[in-house]
Amino acid sequence: MSLLTLLLRRAAPGAWAIEDFDGAERRLAEGLGFRVVQTDLVAVATKEQLLTTIAADLGFADWFGHNWDALADALGDWAYETRSLWVLHHDEGLATSSPNELETFIEIASEAFGAAPSASSCLLVNTAGELVPRLSAVR
Repeated sequence: MSLLTLLLRRAAPGAWAIEDFDGAERRLAEGLGFRVVQTDLVAVATKEQLLTTIAADLGFADWFGHNWDALADALGDWAYETRSLWVLHHDEGLATSSPNELETFIEIASEAFGAAPSASSCLLVNTAGELVPRLSAVR
């Protein structure tokens, strides 16, 4: 499946792994009316850093609880309310230092975006392991 197929809603919303996301993909998404938010997780190695970075990039309220339940609620609201493409860039940092935290985060993001009635999706760039399906492998 291609990014264009995903954006045109010929695929279910949710979390997908992709190899790269550059200017051409961003222009495509924005041209189709998506709000594109990119989050850099390269330097993130802990759950606390992850939640703080996400809260800042997605503009969560100051009262965001910085725990998994609060993240599930906030991501669910964010995915529901906006036609967005959330692109997360990371390397092996969190996968190496806190693999269980990464897995929990991806489960929460997949559920939040998979349940959204809008056309929102979450793309994980250069995701380590097979925690989410690769967009290119889905037909």
